[in-house]
Amino acid sequence: RWASLPRFDGPPVQLPLLLTIDEPSTRLLRPLEERVRIATPLAGDPLSALLPPTGQTGEDPFVLSRNGRRLLARWASLPRFDGPPVQLPLLLTIDEPSTRLQEMLYRRLLPVGIGLAVATLLTLLASWLWLGRPLGRLLLRAEALSGGEPARKGRRNPLEALAHSLETIEQVVTTLSHEGDLNRHRFLDFARSSSDWLWETDRSGRLTFLSPIASTTLGIPSEEMIGKGLDELFGGEGVERIGRLLTAPKPTAFRDEEVWLTTREGIRLCLRLHGIPWYEEGGPAGFRGTARDVTKAKQAEEHLIHLANRDQLTGLLNRRRFIEDLDREIGLALRHGHSGAVILLDLDHFKLVNDTAGHAAGDEVLIQIAGLLRRLTRNNDLAARLSGDEFVVALLYAEPDSAVAHAGEILRQINLLRPIYGGKPLNTAASAGIAIFPRDGDKAVELLAKADTAMYEAKNQGRNRLVVFDERQMHRHLLDSQLSWQERLLHAIENDRLELFLQPIAPAAGGIPARYEVLLRMRRDDGRLYMPGSFIPMAEQFGLIDRIDLLVLRKSLELLRRPTMAAANIALSINLSGMSLDDEQVLHTIEAALSEEGVATDRLIIEVTETAACQDINRAVEFINRIQGQGLRIALDDFGVGFSSFSYLKHLNPDILKIDGSFIRKIDSSRDDQLFVKALVDVASGLGMSTVAEFVEDEACLARVRELGVDYAQGYFIGKPRPADELFPETP
Repeated sequence: RWASLPRFDGPPVQLPLLLTIDEPSTRLLRPLEERVRIATPLAGDPLSALLPPTGQTGEDPFVLSRNGRRLLARWASLPRFDGPPVQLPLLLTIDEPSTRLQEMLYRRLLPVGIGLAVATLLTLLASWLWLGRPLGRLLLRAEALSGGEPARKGRRNPLEALAHSLETIEQVVTTLSHEGDLNRHRFLDFARSSSDWLWETDRSGRLTFLSPIASTTLGIPSEEMIGKGLDELFGGEGVERIGRLLTAPKPTAFRDEEVWLTTREGIRLCLRLHGIPWYEEGGPAGFRGTARDVTKAKQAEEHLIHLANRDQLTGLLNRRRFIEDLDREIGLALRHGHSGAVILLDLDHFKLVNDTAGHAAGDEVLIQIAGLLRRLTRNNDLAARLSGDEFVVALLYAEPDSAVAHAGEILRQINLLRPIYGGKPLNTAASAGIAIFPRDGDKAVELLAKADTAMYEAKNQGRNRLVVFDERQMHRHLLDSQLSWQERLLHAIENDRLELFLQPIAPAAGGIPARYEVLLRMRRDDGRLYMPGSFIPMAEQFGLIDRIDLLVLRKSLELLRRPTMAAANIALSINLSGMSLDDEQVLHTIEAALSEEGVATDRLIIEVTETAACQDINRAVEFINRIQGQGLRIALDDFGVGFSSFSYLKHLNPDILKIDGSFIRKIDSSRDDQLFVKALVDVASGLGMSTVAEFVEDEACLARVRELGVDYAQGYFIGKPRPADELFPETP
């Protein structure tokens, strides 16, 4: 129906009222219709004063009492089509029927409300059980992944905490991804730039990674090597052994494993491997490591071993290696009841060849003699060049008569050799002595001494012959010879028969000699000269060497005081015997002599042979320190002959390194000698030592040592030894 509602500011408003009409609602609404009315308060009506202000919303009802009736009043905002909404008061009488209606509604709605509340609580509980606990565990895991930061700190909502943790995880993942990319690029840069190979294998020993340098060195594309084992790619020594290491049931780390590989092109490489096992899912997954190409180093090492064991001119064994091998073979022969012989050969008149045809001709003779000895000895025999023109052959597993016959054949072939040099034939002959083992001894040094005695007896008997050592006969000759040498030495010392010769040492780059080496000669009664090699060993044997060393030292100091030498500011280099290294009297005499003579110490150099220094390294170091403490310089002479002592250079710490002439004579044409000398020069330079090349005998040799960085040169091309009195007389 239409209802007319009054308004304060205009005519009444017609409102439609719609009610559903059915039997229950009709019975309910009929009594209410009488009580529901539209209030029509007039101006000044007390009801208007009791209503709330018109600005208050209609959602806040008020209960009023008027004329004994309770009224429920509120303002209602009704829209209109022709202006702003209209505020209308709604009044509802509240009496018993309406109260009953409220109670009825309350009773019907209360169970529904309680049911809804219980359902809500059950839903919340189920949600917590189903979602809350997993969410809590997820939060704990998120906190751990985000670095341990408490995700719930300051956050009531678990989802908000989870979102914060996920944001933190995203940041961590981004950072880790960036660092991973950085590390990957860094690793690849290291792998590309490293001279070492980086490699990885799987559990079966197949390559899973190999740095680019390996492909460059081997000439094999990386993709062809990945997925293959070493035995599939290479042959050579040690490949199977490395394969066993890489596939061992219980893998262990390894270091410095060397393996020789042969590439497809037949090139041999030596690799030094380091490896450690790596693990995946708790079990071994393969190996990772590095590999270094040490081929050149191994070749150089083998070359140095060759140099240490071989005579550089002839390629035969040197004295040290010969003695080592002979002692070993004698021990084997004695255990099996075999015998053998040592044959010592000395060329007759070899000095004449050097003096008339030159040292190059002499070298050619020595080379051809060495070749002859190789042809005339069996594979199990030994042949060596002991020194100068002296050779030795050890015939192993040979009966005495057979050995003597073999020695005679060697002498005969030497006489027939007739080397050709410069288009001219050279005569060759030799004297030989032979000692039989075990009859004449069971030590290499002892047998050499007895063969040497027999050889000198052959020379005394007219040369170009063979003498077999005989104990009784040789003992008499040996005593006579020794007594004779002792008398000659004492006579030379007491009668000033020991003379100083000087050989110049000049800068390799050019210029006048800066120093001279003092060389000793012994004058015979007939005016001829003995060379040091013939009388120095006897002087050492008879205990006269210290007197000779002191005599040479005093004569050298006298030379340095001469005006002619002082004006040129020349330094002298003096050789001391190895036996003087531990002679306290010699050291005191040197110190006292320097004090007495008053010569500038920088003009005196003491030379010690490498062999003597390395026989007792501690003694040599003490001696060198004492000498250097006096302001003198130390030169290590004949360096390279005993190359096993190379590592002792830094301990000996000499000022000057004199490179043995065996490395210098053929240096212009020998690549091996060039490599050796260059290595020596580099080491000496790094240790602050100057170098001297001995036996520089022509211009090409000088040019080569200069090119290799040698500081000084000595030899016939620089100048032959001359008497000191001739070079620097007492008066100008």
